Amino acid sequence: FGVEVEGRVQATERLTLGLALGLLDTEVQDFAARPELEGRDFAHAPPYTANLNATWQAASGWFARADLAARGSFYFDYCVSPGCNDPKSGSYQLLDLRAGRAFGPWRVELWARNAFDERYATRGFFFGNEPPDFAPETYLRLGDPRQAGLTVSYRR
Repeated sequence: FGVEVEGRVQATERLTLGLALGLLDTEVQDFAARPELEGRDFAHAPPYTANLNATWQAASGWFARADLAARGSFYFDYCVSPGCNDPKSGSYQLLDLRAGRAFGPWRVELWARNAFDERYATRGFFFGNEPPDFAPETYLRLGDPRQAGLTVSYRR
């Protein structure tokens, strides 16, 4: 079971603040094929997710926005290999930034995703894949590294 809440408030004439929070409580029950997993959390089910954002917009067309996203640690999968200790992700926080100016139908913005270049795992697997003995080990799919760019757009 879980709950999600989301809200936005116009803090001042030029500043908008937003919040989204998700809380999740899961438990594996009656898993005949893997009874040792009973009582454990589901795979890919972090206990919390949170997003905070702030947007500033000036009358002259200048704007800036910051988004902070956080996710709690979660199990990657239900391991099937001998010796698997059900690896988990670490909790992590990501900061995205953008700033720019609108000129009538034109908009120019400089942006950065994962601004602090956080290294975080989004998926994980535990199995044997490398010869000669194919010893099981954890393989991770990492999230995107820092990315930055400039966007110019036109909207009628």
